Amino acid sequence: MKKTRNLTILLSAVIMMVSLICGTALAKRPTPPPVCGGLTGTWHGEESGDMIWLAIHTSDSLDPTKGEMLMNWIWISPNLIGPDVSLTPGHGVWQLNSDGTSNYTWYAYAIGTDGSPLYTVRVSGVALFNPEDPDDCNTVFIYYEFAYFNSVVPVGELNTAIPDGSITGGAVETRVPMVVTPLPEQ
Repeated sequence: MKKTRNLTILLSAVIMMVSLICGTALAKRPTPPPVCGGLTGTWHGEESGDMIWLAIHTSDSLDPTKGEMLMNWIWISPNLIGPDVSLTPGHGVWQLNSDGTSNYTWYAYAIGTDGSPLYTVRVSGVALFNPEDPDDCNTVFIYYEFAYFNSVVPVGELNTAIPDGSITGGAVETRVPMVVTPLPEQ
């Protein structure tokens, strides 16, 4: 009788521990992404006449709610970055928040005509899908701070460096559609 009672207590303790462990693991699961998911895809962006770009947003293979960004410039106003200056492609990261917005940060370097780096740019902000139409997963509204540093900031200091100036604003990105051209008939 005593063995049965001890066995029952032991089994109850094991069941409680398994329940506790499983419950804790389930409680730590991230909130499922909203209808549109993350920013993964290819995007065309415009910012009020100062910049036009194509961007690639990839997602992490283990977590589709975060990933990397690559910004390729179509056009940048000399009023924004200066005359005789080009900007390297922007490289950065994004992360989907539980409210459907995404935080992002990308970095680029201004390059002079002789190919030397002149200064650093850090752009960070929030991107959100069309709040007027939750089913529109092809339009993203971007709010940003375009911060610039009058020197080349070492990589290890990019997140803590104090900018010499900044501009804030908004932009829009539109998902690039896929067009499938059928194979010619044989």
